[in-house]
Amino acid sequence: MNSAMSHRYSQAAQPALEPEELKSWTANLVQYLVSHSSSKHPVKRSDITKDLGRLNGRDFEAVLKAAKKAMAEVLGLKLVALEQGNSKVYILLSSCGPQSLDAVPKDERKHVVLLMIVLSFILMRGGVCRESRYRDPGLHQVTSHQKGT
Repeated sequence: MNSAMSHRYSQAAQPALEPEELKSWTANLVQYLVSHSSSKHPVKRSDITKDLGRLNGRDFEAVLKAAKKAMAEVLGLKLVALEQGNSKVYILLSSCGPQSLDAVPKDERKHVVLLMIVLSFILMRGGVCRESRYRDPGLHQVTSHQKGT
């Protein structure tokens, strides 16, 4: 094989996405999968490409691999691909097991739950959220609910 063909094959083996594009696609895919997991229905690959945009097969696999890694490390979720007819569907499974919150002392559980909510919020915003967003969430507003006289 000559060097031109070798170079072409090595380029074909690498995703065409730039690192920032890969990061953006990955964050969008994680957000999409987590938000759709609440319905308890499998997510079709065709739905992902319809809602997020079309990627070539190699790039989609690179984004999917990065999303799997991020969800496993950050959220404790395992992305599982299943065959359904001629296409793939995806489901999320918890890799944490039911005893994980039971291992936390009762007086600390409310803090752990709040931490999980905040971390999920940050992840769904692409991994970045300004501190001011937490300092002033708008919860201090008082609304008077008086009965009509």
